[in-house]
Amino acid sequence: MGNIRLREILILFLVLWFFINFFYYRYIFVPNRDKMKGLQEEIKKLDTEIELKTEEFLKRVKVFDEIIDLKNQIKQKEITLWYLKKNIDVQDIISDSLKQVFIDSNLKLISLNLTEKSYMDDKNFYLFNVKFNGNINQLLTVIDKIENNKKPIFVRSISIKPMEKGFDIDMGITIITLRR
Repeated sequence: MGNIRLREILILFLVLWFFINFFYYRYIFVPNRDKMKGLQEEIKKLDTEIELKTEEFLKRVKVFDEIIDLKNQIKQKEITLWYLKKNIDVQDIISDSLKQVFIDSNLKLISLNLTEKSYMDDKNFYLFNVKFNGNINQLLTVIDKIENNKKPIFVRSISIKPMEKGFDIDMGITIITLRR
């Protein structure tokens, strides 16, 4: 009878082991595996959403950078305009001509000084010394504006020194107006 009990215990142990494994597999392993798959899919969706939001954010940051750059350009032009208004106390025709030339060129004006004013017959001669920083395109724009200006503006002298970014330019300009 001792063998029967051992056999019954072994059968009972095997049946119990089978049911435990069956319940573990059916009610713990499979649902957790399905949950893991669902969570992995959600993680992928969230990663994709994060990438899209990051790209959208970076686009907005670029727009803000462009706005800041445009505001800085406006400030630079306002400073240039103020500087031109402050340093040019000659006739409005002259100041408007010079202002337009330098403002349209989008360069960094360092100084603008009326160095001499002279008269000859019925003409006024205004000699200016202008210092500014800019690149080659801005310099060409200034020269083009001077050449194509309706008012008689002449470049007396020009000195160009290369810098890390662009050039340091010193220009002597003569403007001729009729005396009234």
